[in-house]
This record gives sequence, C-alpha cells and structure tokens, in this order.
Amino acid sequence: MVLIVEHKATFCRICEPLCGMIATVEDGRLVALRPDKAHPLSAGFACPKGIAFSDVVNDEGRVTTPLRRGPDGFEPVDWDTALDDIAARLAAIHRRDGSGAIGWYFGNPAAFSYSHLLAVFPFVKGLGRRTHLFTSCSQDTSNRLLASQLLYGAPLSVPIPDLPRTELLIMMGSNPVVSHGSFLTTPRIKDRMSDIVKRGGRVVIVDPRRTETAAALEGPELMVGLDLYVNETTAHCDYVLPVTTMYERDDFALVFQNFQTTPFRQASEAVVAPYGQCRSEWDIIAGLTGRLWRRTPMLAVLANRVGGVNVNRLNSTDIADIEPLAGMSRLSGVPVRVEPA
Repeated sequence: MVLIVEHKATFCRICEPLCGMIATVEDGRLVALRPDKAHPLSAGFACPKGIAFSDVVNDEGRVTTPLRRGPDGFEPVDWDTALDDIAARLAAIHRRDGSGAIGWYFGNPAAFSYSHLLAVFPFVKGLGRRTHLFTSCSQDTSNRLLASQLLYGAPLSVPIPDLPRTELLIMMGSNPVVSHGSFLTTPRIKDRMSDIVKRGGRVVIVDPRRTETAAALEGPELMVGLDLYVNETTAHCDYVLPVTTMYERDDFALVFQNFQTTPFRQASEAVVAPYGQCRSEWDIIAGLTGRLWRRTPMLAVLANRVGGVNVNRLNSTDIADIEPLAGMSRLSGVPVRVEPA
C-alpha cells in the first residue's frame, strides 16, 4: 500500500502573529508542523507551542465524542441525544426564567475561528435582549478595550504602532518575547524590537506587579462545555461537546485584520478531517438553533438560514409556539403573538 504524504500550507492560530506553517499529512493524519519559510511575514519563524500542536491534534486524551454527566461520571452519547437534551433543557429555562437566565462564555480560541464568532453572536442575542455574553477579554485585555472606548468611542479602535518606523517603544505590563504581542499582530516581534535598537531607537518596558483573585465557580442549572479536553472547568459541565482544532476546519483570521502592523490576509483550508465525532462550533450552534427556533423570531430566522428549518413551510401550530420578544412580530407574513424574553 502506497503511503500518501502531503505538505499543506496553513497558519497557526494559537496567538495573534498567525505564523505561517507547513503541515505534513500522512494518509489523512497530521504528523508534523514546521515553520513556513516562504511566509511573507513570519519568514520561517514559529514558537515551540505552534510546532508542537500536532501533539494536541493527535492526543488520545482529546474529547472526540459528546459526553454526558451521569451518576458515575461522564458517558459517551451521540450528537442527536446531546443536542436534543441540551435544547430541551435550555428551552425550559428560557420559558420559565427568560433570556436573562442564559449566558455564553468563550475564551481566546474563539477569536481565531471566524465561524465560531459569526455563529455565536446572533444565536445568543437571538434568544433575547437580556442574554449575557462573556469573553476572556474581561481577564485579558479589558484595560485596552476600555481605554479605546473612553478615548475614541469604540472599544476596537486600537492604535497600532508602526514598528518598522518607531524610534521609542514603551510597553507597560507586557512581555511580548513570551506572549508574541497582543493587539499587536506582528510575527517575529522580538526581531522587530531589536531592529528599533539597531536603528538607534529605544525600547522601554514597564512591568508593574499584578495580583490575582480567585473566583469561585457556582453550579448553574445547565452547563455545557465546548472543548478539546475534560479539564478543571469542563469537569463541572453537564455535557462536554468535542470541537475541531484549528487544523480541522477552514479558517480566516477575521478578528485580527485591524491589528496588523503590516496588513496581510491569509486563509486556510482544513489540513485534516475532524477526528472522531468532533464538530466545529458553527455546526454545534446551528444544531441548537434548529432545535430552539420556536423560542424567538430571531432564532426562527437563523434556523431558516443555518439550522435546516424551512420557516416558509411552517404550519399554524408551529407559528403559535414561537415565544420571543415583547410585543408583536411577523414571520413569513403570519402575525405572531410573542411573550417577554
């Protein structure tokens, strides 16, 4: 049998520099990652984390099938069982307590998946105007976002220094040699800072002491985790749903287009097929939308687009079951009586 070996150009999505990578795929399995010397910006650089990510893709400890908490721990279930139960319980909470009882938290990896972001915002706000959306920015970059809001009126209006022409660079509370920069999308940032010094400029780093506050985790009525692993957080969940890694999905670095010192665009097709039963966040949210469309008109519209529900063919019983925002609404020309969300 002939071994099929492919070398596919892609890029890393662990942190903001988005370094170019070459993925070696043998018979559909990712076996190695190496820096792409032909990449116009990273030019053959990648940190050890990026090079080692093939170990994460192939890790036997990854969650590759939906898991449901039972009396004796987690047990594997199929996708329909998991999504049907999650949707039914979520609908009951929404019906009883309204949209203010529902929240979604996503961490940094979501910012590196354009389909995750494009799916989660309409889904969460489609449940009602009182839903909560939490992100890691509250722990990560809230100071930067608040400063931009106060100075410029928009949190994402972030000035980016022109490093190739900078003479004095002052960084407060930053360690870009390790972090590779945040809100400053620059591959090989260590070299860029060294270039400032070589040109006769200065780099000044102010690193104040930071304290940490431990937060207690309360147990919500329903908690669902989308993750690669059962970890200290997802161990508390009712369900853990397996998601694809960055190399198992098509991608485009949507969020970071405004934060690049040298503007560039790069997109990547999936390098390998999803492992096990892993799904993208978009597919998971679409599955929930298709099961929850009766809760609000917005979800009904989304379900018609991405959830596999043909709203134009709904019968009168379906229409009457929609219970979303206060007031009256119309769906496909049919008046809909709605309740507060």
